[in-house]
Amino acid sequence: MEISLEEQKSLLNQFLERWPVEKINQLTLEEYIDVDNYDTFAYWLEHKTRELGSIRGGDASKFGIYKRKQPPKGNRKHISHGELYSWVSRFGNSEEDAFENVKAKLIDIIRLVGADDLEGIDNIDLGDTLKWKVAFLYQNQGTPALLNIFKLESLRQISNKPKATFPEAYRLLMAERGSKNVIEYGFDVYKQHKAMLLLDDDDDVDDEKHYQTSKSSAALNTILYGPPGTGKTYSTISKAIEIIEPKFWATNIKNRAALKQRFDELVKSNRINFVTFHQSFSYEDFVEGIKANTDENGKISYDIEEGIFKQMCDAASSRVVTEESDLSIDVSSRNVWKMSLGNTQGEDAYVYDHCIEHNYIALGYGGTIDFSGADSRKEITKLYRDAGFTIETKATITT
Repeated sequence: MEISLEEQKSLLNQFLERWPVEKINQLTLEEYIDVDNYDTFAYWLEHKTRELGSIRGGDASKFGIYKRKQPPKGNRKHISHGELYSWVSRFGNSEEDAFENVKAKLIDIIRLVGADDLEGIDNIDLGDTLKWKVAFLYQNQGTPALLNIFKLESLRQISNKPKATFPEAYRLLMAERGSKNVIEYGFDVYKQHKAMLLLDDDDDVDDEKHYQTSKSSAALNTILYGPPGTGKTYSTISKAIEIIEPKFWATNIKNRAALKQRFDELVKSNRINFVTFHQSFSYEDFVEGIKANTDENGKISYDIEEGIFKQMCDAASSRVVTEESDLSIDVSSRNVWKMSLGNTQGEDAYVYDHCIEHNYIALGYGGTIDFSGADSRKEITKLYRDAGFTIETKATITT
Protein backbone atom coordinates (compact mmCIF):
# COMPACT_ATOMS: atom_id res chain seq x y z
CA MET A 1 0.00 0.00 0.00
CA GLU A 2 1.37 3.41 -0.96
CA ILE A 3 0.60 6.46 1.15
CA SER A 4 1.09 10.14 0.45
CA LEU A 5 4.13 12.13 1.50
CA GLU A 6 2.08 13.97 4.11
CA GLU A 7 0.95 10.65 5.56
CA GLN A 8 4.57 9.48 5.63
CA LYS A 9 5.62 12.64 7.48
CA SER A 10 2.79 12.09 9.94
CA LEU A 11 3.88 8.49 10.46
CA LEU A 12 7.43 9.60 11.22
CA ASN A 13 6.13 12.08 13.78
CA GLN A 14 4.01 9.34 15.38
CA PHE A 15 7.07 7.15 15.70
CA LEU A 16 9.18 9.89 17.28
CA GLU A 17 6.37 10.77 19.68
CA ARG A 18 6.05 7.14 20.73
CA TRP A 19 9.81 6.52 20.88
CA PRO A 20 11.63 9.78 21.69
CA VAL A 21 15.34 9.61 22.44
CA GLU A 22 14.63 9.89 26.17
CA LYS A 23 12.47 6.77 25.95
CA ILE A 24 15.25 4.79 24.26
CA ASN A 25 17.60 5.70 27.11
CA GLN A 26 15.15 4.05 29.53
CA LEU A 27 14.09 1.21 27.21
CA THR A 28 13.30 -2.17 28.78
CA LEU A 29 13.61 -5.57 27.16
CA GLU A 30 9.83 -6.04 27.13
CA GLU A 31 9.41 -2.67 25.42
CA TYR A 32 12.10 -3.49 22.88
CA ILE A 33 10.74 -6.81 21.62
CA ASP A 34 7.97 -9.17 22.66
CA VAL A 35 5.57 -11.79 21.34
CA ASP A 36 2.05 -10.75 20.29
CA ASN A 37 2.73 -7.17 21.35
CA TYR A 38 2.15 -4.72 18.53
CA ASP A 39 3.54 -1.70 20.33
CA THR A 40 7.19 -2.68 20.87
CA PHE A 41 10.12 -0.76 19.45
CA ALA A 42 10.99 -3.68 17.16
CA TYR A 43 7.41 -3.95 15.88
CA TRP A 44 7.35 -0.25 15.08
CA LEU A 45 10.64 -0.54 13.19
CA GLU A 46 9.64 -3.54 11.09
CA HIS A 47 5.90 -3.15 10.60
CA LYS A 48 4.37 0.15 11.67
CA THR A 49 6.98 2.28 9.88
CA ARG A 50 7.29 0.04 6.85
CA GLU A 51 6.00 2.86 4.66
CA LEU A 52 9.09 4.86 5.65
CA GLY A 53 11.49 2.12 4.52
CA SER A 54 11.28 -1.64 4.77
CA ILE A 55 13.46 -3.94 6.87
CA ARG A 56 11.21 -6.96 6.47
CA GLY A 57 12.75 -10.35 5.75
CA GLY A 58 15.23 -12.57 7.52
CA ASP A 59 14.39 -13.66 11.05
CA ALA A 60 14.05 -12.04 14.46
CA SER A 61 17.77 -12.42 15.21
CA LYS A 62 18.33 -9.24 13.19
CA PHE A 63 17.16 -7.37 16.32
CA GLY A 64 20.05 -8.86 18.32
CA ILE A 65 17.69 -10.46 20.84
CA TYR A 66 14.14 -11.76 20.51
CA LYS A 67 11.46 -13.52 22.51
CA ARG A 68 10.35 -16.99 21.44
CA LYS A 69 6.86 -18.45 21.32
CA GLN A 70 8.23 -21.99 21.47
CA PRO A 71 11.43 -23.77 22.54
CA PRO A 72 14.31 -23.19 20.11
CA LYS A 73 14.52 -25.52 17.14
CA GLY A 74 17.82 -26.63 15.70
CA ASN A 75 21.27 -25.46 16.69
CA ARG A 76 22.75 -22.24 15.35
CA LYS A 77 26.24 -21.62 16.67
CA HIS A 78 25.88 -17.84 16.68
CA ILE A 79 22.59 -17.87 18.64
CA SER A 80 22.31 -18.47 22.41
CA HIS A 81 19.09 -19.34 24.22
CA GLY A 82 17.57 -18.56 27.58
CA GLU A 83 14.27 -19.64 29.05
CA LEU A 84 12.24 -17.09 27.08
CA TYR A 85 14.68 -15.23 24.85
CA SER A 86 17.30 -16.01 22.22
CA TRP A 87 20.10 -13.65 21.24
CA VAL A 88 23.21 -13.25 19.13
CA SER A 89 25.88 -15.01 21.19
CA ARG A 90 28.57 -12.36 20.86
CA PHE A 91 26.29 -9.79 22.50
CA GLY A 92 26.47 -11.44 25.92
CA ASN A 93 26.23 -14.54 28.08
CA SER A 94 22.70 -13.82 29.28
CA GLU A 95 19.57 -12.20 27.91
CA GLU A 96 20.08 -9.25 30.26
CA ASP A 97 23.64 -8.67 29.05
CA ALA A 98 22.65 -9.10 25.42
CA PHE A 99 19.81 -6.59 25.65
CA GLU A 100 21.93 -3.98 27.44
CA ASN A 101 24.52 -4.41 24.71
CA VAL A 102 21.94 -3.95 21.94
CA LYS A 103 20.38 -0.99 23.76
CA ALA A 104 23.77 0.71 24.09
CA LYS A 105 24.33 0.26 20.36
CA LEU A 106 20.95 1.83 19.57
CA ILE A 107 21.77 4.83 21.76
CA ASP A 108 25.14 5.17 20.02
CA ILE A 109 23.48 5.08 16.59
CA ILE A 110 21.08 7.88 17.54
CA ARG A 111 23.96 9.96 18.93
CA LEU A 112 26.18 9.37 15.89
CA VAL A 113 23.51 10.17 13.30
CA GLY A 114 22.88 13.44 15.14
CA ALA A 115 26.52 14.27 14.44
CA ASP A 116 26.32 13.03 10.82
CA ASP A 117 28.95 10.42 11.70
CA LEU A 118 28.00 7.71 9.22
CA GLU A 119 31.37 5.97 9.52
CA GLY A 120 30.79 5.60 13.25
CA ILE A 121 27.43 3.97 12.59
CA ASP A 122 28.95 1.71 9.97
CA ASN A 123 31.43 0.42 12.57
CA ILE A 124 28.72 -0.52 15.08
CA ASP A 125 28.31 -4.28 15.38
CA LEU A 126 24.61 -4.61 14.65
CA GLY A 127 22.58 -5.85 11.69
CA ASP A 128 22.75 -3.47 8.73
CA THR A 129 19.03 -3.08 8.11
CA LEU A 130 18.31 -2.47 11.80
CA LYS A 131 20.99 0.13 12.48
CA TRP A 132 20.44 2.11 9.28
CA LYS A 133 16.66 2.12 9.74
CA VAL A 134 17.16 3.52 13.25
CA ALA A 135 19.63 6.09 11.91
CA PHE A 136 17.20 7.15 9.19
CA LEU A 137 14.32 7.65 11.62
CA TYR A 138 16.36 9.64 14.17
CA GLN A 139 18.42 11.78 11.79
CA ASN A 140 17.93 15.53 11.56
CA GLN A 141 15.10 15.85 9.04
CA GLY A 142 16.22 19.37 8.19
CA THR A 143 19.70 18.21 7.15
CA PRO A 144 19.34 14.47 6.53
CA ALA A 145 22.42 12.34 5.91
CA LEU A 146 20.90 9.13 4.52
CA LEU A 147 17.90 7.91 2.56
CA ASN A 148 15.52 5.08 3.33
CA ILE A 149 17.28 2.20 1.54
CA PHE A 150 19.04 -0.06 4.01
CA LYS A 151 20.69 -2.80 1.94
CA LEU A 152 24.28 -2.34 0.85
CA GLU A 153 24.01 -4.26 -2.42
CA SER A 154 21.04 -2.12 -3.45
CA LEU A 155 22.91 1.09 -2.64
CA ARG A 156 25.94 -0.09 -4.58
CA GLN A 157 23.88 -0.87 -7.67
CA ILE A 158 21.97 2.40 -7.52
CA SER A 159 25.12 4.49 -7.03
CA ASN A 160 27.01 2.41 -9.61
CA LYS A 161 29.81 1.94 -7.08
CA PRO A 162 30.25 -1.83 -6.58
CA LYS A 163 32.72 -1.41 -3.70
CA ALA A 164 31.10 1.52 -1.90
CA THR A 165 30.52 1.41 1.85
CA PHE A 166 27.21 2.52 3.35
CA PRO A 167 28.53 6.03 4.12
CA GLU A 168 30.04 6.44 0.65
CA ALA A 169 26.89 5.30 -1.13
CA TYR A 170 24.63 7.46 1.04
CA ARG A 171 26.74 10.56 0.42
CA LEU A 172 26.80 9.99 -3.35
CA LEU A 173 23.04 9.60 -3.52
CA MET A 174 22.19 12.37 -1.08
CA ALA A 175 24.31 14.80 -3.11
CA GLU A 176 21.70 14.48 -5.88
CA ARG A 177 18.67 15.02 -3.62
CA GLY A 178 18.33 18.72 -4.16
CA SER A 179 15.48 20.19 -2.13
CA LYS A 180 13.26 17.10 -2.29
CA ASN A 181 12.05 15.62 0.99
CA VAL A 182 14.33 12.75 1.99
CA ILE A 183 11.46 10.26 2.37
CA GLU A 184 10.06 11.09 -1.05
CA TYR A 185 13.53 11.11 -2.58
CA GLY A 186 14.35 7.66 -1.24
CA PHE A 187 11.23 6.10 -2.72
CA ASP A 188 11.78 7.89 -6.03
CA VAL A 189 15.32 6.50 -6.22
CA TYR A 190 14.09 3.02 -5.40
CA LYS A 191 11.32 3.11 -8.01
CA GLN A 192 13.70 4.31 -10.71
CA HIS A 193 16.01 1.36 -10.11
CA LYS A 194 13.54 -1.33 -9.06
CA ALA A 195 13.77 -3.30 -12.31
CA MET A 196 17.54 -3.43 -11.98
CA LEU A 197 17.50 -4.35 -8.32
CA LEU A 198 14.95 -7.15 -8.81
CA LEU A 199 13.82 -6.75 -5.24
CA ASP A 200 10.57 -6.39 -3.40
CA ASP A 201 9.85 -5.28 0.12
CA ASP A 202 9.85 -8.83 1.43
CA ASP A 203 13.30 -9.92 0.29
CA ASP A 204 14.90 -12.27 2.78
CA VAL A 205 17.92 -10.77 4.49
CA ASP A 206 20.37 -12.56 6.76
CA ASP A 207 21.91 -9.72 8.74
CA GLU A 208 24.33 -12.12 10.40
CA LYS A 209 26.04 -12.82 7.10
CA HIS A 210 25.21 -9.43 5.56
CA TYR A 211 24.13 -10.68 2.20
CA GLN A 212 21.30 -9.88 -0.17
CA THR A 213 19.18 -12.48 -1.87
CA SER A 214 17.71 -11.12 -5.10
CA LYS A 215 14.66 -12.61 -6.69
CA SER A 216 12.15 -11.86 -9.34
CA SER A 217 8.88 -10.35 -8.19
CA ALA A 218 7.12 -11.36 -11.39
CA ALA A 219 3.67 -12.88 -11.00
CA LEU A 220 3.71 -16.53 -12.04
CA ASN A 221 0.05 -16.68 -13.04
CA THR A 222 -0.96 -14.00 -15.53
CA ILE A 223 -3.92 -13.67 -17.87
CA LEU A 224 -3.39 -11.62 -21.03
CA TYR A 225 -6.51 -10.68 -22.93
CA GLY A 226 -7.44 -8.52 -25.88
CA PRO A 227 -8.30 -8.69 -29.58
CA PRO A 228 -5.76 -9.85 -32.20
CA GLY A 229 -2.84 -7.52 -32.79
CA THR A 230 -2.74 -5.96 -29.33
CA GLY A 231 0.63 -7.45 -28.32
CA LYS A 232 -0.36 -10.54 -26.33
CA THR A 233 2.27 -12.74 -28.00
CA TYR A 234 5.08 -10.26 -27.37
CA SER A 235 3.92 -9.76 -23.80
CA THR A 236 3.99 -13.53 -23.32
CA ILE A 237 7.60 -13.64 -24.51
CA SER A 238 8.59 -10.82 -22.16
CA LYS A 239 6.72 -12.32 -19.19
CA ALA A 240 8.27 -15.78 -19.68
CA ILE A 241 11.80 -14.38 -19.67
CA GLU A 242 11.02 -12.16 -16.68
CA ILE A 243 10.12 -15.30 -14.71
CA ILE A 244 12.93 -17.58 -15.91
CA GLU A 245 15.82 -15.13 -16.26
CA PRO A 246 14.90 -11.93 -14.37
CA LYS A 247 18.37 -10.39 -14.60
CA PHE A 248 18.50 -10.81 -18.38
CA TRP A 249 14.97 -9.43 -18.65
CA ALA A 250 15.80 -6.37 -16.53
CA THR A 251 18.89 -5.63 -18.62
CA ASN A 252 17.09 -6.03 -21.96
CA ILE A 253 13.58 -4.94 -21.03
CA LYS A 254 13.38 -2.50 -23.97
CA ASN A 255 15.34 -4.63 -26.44
CA ARG A 256 12.68 -6.66 -28.26
CA ALA A 257 15.19 -8.38 -30.54
CA ALA A 258 17.29 -9.61 -27.60
CA LEU A 259 14.22 -10.84 -25.74
CA LYS A 260 12.92 -12.71 -28.79
CA GLN A 261 16.31 -14.29 -29.45
CA ARG A 262 16.63 -15.45 -25.85
CA PHE A 263 13.05 -16.70 -25.89
CA ASP A 264 13.76 -18.85 -28.95
CA GLU A 265 16.85 -20.26 -27.24
CA LEU A 266 14.83 -21.17 -24.17
CA VAL A 267 12.16 -22.85 -26.29
CA LYS A 268 14.83 -24.83 -28.14
CA SER A 269 16.33 -26.00 -24.85
CA ASN A 270 12.87 -27.06 -23.56
CA ARG A 271 12.79 -24.36 -20.86
CA ILE A 272 9.61 -22.90 -22.34
CA ASN A 273 6.71 -24.63 -24.04
CA PHE A 274 3.29 -23.63 -25.29
CA VAL A 275 0.06 -25.44 -24.51
CA THR A 276 -3.19 -24.71 -26.32
CA PHE A 277 -6.17 -25.66 -24.20
CA HIS A 278 -9.22 -26.49 -26.26
CA GLN A 279 -12.52 -28.21 -25.60
CA SER A 280 -11.20 -31.72 -26.20
CA PHE A 281 -7.98 -31.21 -24.20
CA SER A 282 -7.96 -33.76 -21.37
CA TYR A 283 -6.02 -34.69 -18.27
CA GLU A 284 -4.33 -37.43 -20.30
CA ASP A 285 -3.13 -34.82 -22.80
CA PHE A 286 -1.79 -32.58 -20.07
CA VAL A 287 -0.30 -35.03 -17.53
CA GLU A 288 -0.27 -38.70 -18.51
CA GLY A 289 -2.63 -41.22 -20.02
CA ILE A 290 -3.06 -44.45 -21.92
CA LYS A 291 -3.16 -44.02 -25.67
CA ALA A 292 -4.29 -46.61 -28.20
CA ASN A 293 -1.96 -47.18 -31.15
CA THR A 294 -2.54 -49.32 -34.23
CA ASP A 295 0.37 -50.88 -36.12
CA GLU A 296 0.53 -51.62 -39.85
CA ASN A 297 -1.15 -54.98 -39.29
CA GLY A 298 -4.09 -53.41 -37.55
CA LYS A 299 -3.07 -54.67 -34.14
CA ILE A 300 -4.01 -52.36 -31.31
CA SER A 301 -1.63 -51.69 -28.43
CA TYR A 302 -2.03 -49.49 -25.41
CA ASP A 303 0.91 -47.38 -24.28
CA ILE A 304 1.37 -44.90 -21.46
CA GLU A 305 2.23 -41.52 -22.94
CA GLU A 306 3.38 -38.47 -21.03
CA GLY A 307 1.49 -35.23 -21.42
CA ILE A 308 3.16 -31.89 -21.99
CA PHE A 309 3.12 -30.96 -18.29
CA LYS A 310 4.82 -34.20 -17.20
CA GLN A 311 7.38 -33.83 -19.97
CA MET A 312 8.25 -30.36 -18.71
CA CYS A 313 8.48 -31.61 -15.11
CA ASP A 314 10.81 -34.44 -16.12
CA ALA A 315 12.95 -32.06 -18.15
CA ALA A 316 13.22 -29.66 -15.21
CA SER A 317 14.00 -32.38 -12.66
CA SER A 318 16.83 -33.90 -14.69
CA ARG A 319 18.46 -30.78 -16.07
CA VAL A 320 22.24 -30.59 -15.72
CA VAL A 321 23.62 -27.06 -15.66
CA THR A 322 27.10 -25.95 -16.63
CA GLU A 323 28.64 -22.55 -17.14
CA GLU A 324 31.05 -24.02 -19.70
CA SER A 325 31.33 -22.10 -22.96
CA ASP A 326 32.19 -23.45 -26.39
CA LEU A 327 34.73 -26.25 -26.10
CA SER A 328 38.06 -25.65 -27.81
CA ILE A 329 38.31 -29.10 -29.40
CA ASP A 330 39.41 -29.54 -33.02
CA VAL A 331 37.25 -32.30 -34.50
CA SER A 332 37.84 -31.47 -38.16
CA SER A 333 39.95 -34.59 -38.72
CA ARG A 334 38.02 -36.97 -36.51
CA ASN A 335 34.97 -39.15 -36.72
CA VAL A 336 32.63 -38.18 -33.91
CA TRP A 337 30.03 -40.57 -32.59
CA LYS A 338 27.35 -39.58 -30.09
CA MET A 339 25.94 -42.34 -27.92
CA SER A 340 23.02 -41.23 -25.78
CA LEU A 341 22.04 -43.04 -22.59
CA GLY A 342 18.69 -41.31 -22.24
CA ASN A 343 17.11 -40.07 -19.04
CA THR A 344 18.43 -41.91 -15.97
CA GLN A 345 15.17 -41.10 -14.17
CA GLY A 346 12.89 -42.28 -16.94
CA GLU A 347 11.87 -45.59 -18.46
CA ASP A 348 15.16 -45.91 -20.37
CA ALA A 349 17.30 -45.87 -17.22
CA TYR A 350 17.99 -49.56 -17.84
CA VAL A 351 20.27 -48.52 -20.74
CA TYR A 352 22.63 -46.84 -18.32
CA ASP A 353 22.53 -49.74 -15.87
CA HIS A 354 23.13 -52.23 -18.68
CA CYS A 355 26.20 -50.34 -19.89
CA ILE A 356 27.68 -50.27 -16.40
CA GLU A 357 26.86 -53.92 -15.75
CA HIS A 358 28.55 -55.09 -18.96
CA ASN A 359 31.48 -52.67 -18.82
CA TYR A 360 30.51 -50.81 -21.99
CA ILE A 361 32.06 -47.52 -23.00
CA ALA A 362 29.23 -45.09 -23.68
CA LEU A 363 29.95 -41.39 -24.08
CA GLY A 364 27.05 -39.07 -24.69
CA TYR A 365 27.67 -36.30 -22.22
CA GLY A 366 30.31 -34.67 -20.06
CA GLY A 367 32.21 -32.32 -22.35
CA THR A 368 35.93 -33.20 -22.16
CA ILE A 369 35.69 -35.47 -19.12
CA ASP A 370 37.72 -38.68 -19.40
CA PHE A 371 35.59 -41.49 -17.96
CA SER A 372 38.24 -44.18 -18.47
CA GLY A 373 38.48 -46.44 -15.45
CA ALA A 374 35.15 -45.35 -13.98
CA ASP A 375 33.03 -48.46 -13.57
CA SER A 376 30.20 -47.30 -11.34
CA ARG A 377 27.56 -44.61 -11.28
CA LYS A 378 29.16 -43.12 -8.17
CA GLU A 379 32.56 -42.71 -9.81
CA ILE A 380 31.09 -41.15 -12.94
CA THR A 381 29.06 -38.75 -10.83
CA LYS A 382 32.24 -37.73 -8.98
CA LEU A 383 34.08 -37.08 -12.26
CA TYR A 384 31.10 -35.05 -13.45
CA ARG A 385 31.07 -32.86 -10.37
CA ASP A 386 34.85 -32.52 -10.22
CA ALA A 387 34.69 -31.06 -13.73
CA GLY A 388 32.47 -28.23 -12.51
CA PHE A 389 29.06 -29.46 -13.57
CA THR A 390 26.09 -28.97 -11.25
CA ILE A 391 23.52 -31.73 -10.95
CA GLU A 392 20.45 -30.04 -9.55
CA THR A 393 18.35 -33.02 -8.44
CA LYS A 394 18.76 -36.58 -7.30
CA ALA A 395 19.39 -37.46 -10.92
CA THR A 396 23.08 -38.18 -11.34
CA ILE A 397 23.84 -37.98 -15.07
CA THR A 398 21.68 -37.10 -18.02
CA THR A 399 22.24 -36.52 -21.69
